[in-house]
Amino acid sequence: MQTAGLNIGVVRKAGDRRDRCFQALESGSGSIPGSGTGLGVSLWQGARRDPGHRRVGRWACPGFHHGPGREYDLPPMRSSPRQLDLLVVGLARSGTTLLANLLTNPAAHRVCLAEPRVTTRRAYRPEKQAYFRALGFPDPITTSTVAGHLLAQDRAGIKEVRARHITAAIGRFDPRRIVLVTRDARAALASYYEKNKGSEAPRKTFPARLFLRTAPVLLRLLERERHRLTVVRYETFVADEGERDRLAETLGWPLDGDLGIFDSMRRGGETGKHDHTVSTRSVGRPSPTDPVILAALTPALAGLTGYQRAFGYPVAWDERLEPGDLPVNIPA
Repeated sequence: MQTAGLNIGVVRKAGDRRDRCFQALESGSGSIPGSGTGLGVSLWQGARRDPGHRRVGRWACPGFHHGPGREYDLPPMRSSPRQLDLLVVGLARSGTTLLANLLTNPAAHRVCLAEPRVTTRRAYRPEKQAYFRALGFPDPITTSTVAGHLLAQDRAGIKEVRARHITAAIGRFDPRRIVLVTRDARAALASYYEKNKGSEAPRKTFPARLFLRTAPVLLRLLERERHRLTVVRYETFVADEGERDRLAETLGWPLDGDLGIFDSMRRGGETGKHDHTVSTRSVGRPSPTDPVILAALTPALAGLTGYQRAFGYPVAWDERLEPGDLPVNIPA
């Protein structure tokens, strides 16, 4: 039996969970009833993986959730028939969402989506669906319909901050331009810590992997993608209107978006913090001094030494950063 690129040699029994999983694979619905490991083991017994198919975890049912809170990657997708105009990347809390929202003007058919993760088939949460609807995306809201509506725009872009979504987006959509937004990792780490503590369901431990997995990807882009890479420093971008004008000219994409989009992303606090404008309020954030915060963030900062040095930022908490200290030998 040939299903979803796999030659699966297991016996189907009508009505059982194994059969329902096959039905989901055949229909492409992306939803498998039930959970547990037995289903995944059954699917992979006797299965022949096509070249290039990646199996994630000990058990996997390709492209579907398997057990509480676990997600497995899809087989590699075919490249899109249309290139993305733009991919915005950076560490979390580096101003990537700010830039994506400035680029987004649905009335002018220019949209840069914040973390749409359109290279997966994971169902969107209600708040993410509300964000897409606020930008005029029609129901049903799925990764396939979001990608299709996005690519129908005159200017289409996405921003991602997670390593695997960045590499997947490049592989599938081959963006014409990549904008890498940099920010002093000390400020980004402190900002994420502050955001997490103020959330409705804060994480118990600081998710250092979010930063440590993305930084090497950004450094590889700096090395290998110079022909289509533009580096934007958060610190100068928010402080210098001329810098924003130059970026718009370089990209051929006006920065006339409405920062009220933050409200539809359940990030209205950031809109209020900056009064619907680009401000320098988050520049020059003092380094944390609380021992508890330093204990949580210092290991992550140590792991980001290569990133800090590559982009001209200090590597120790007590070093000061002046705008004039930033190097200029980075592709623009």
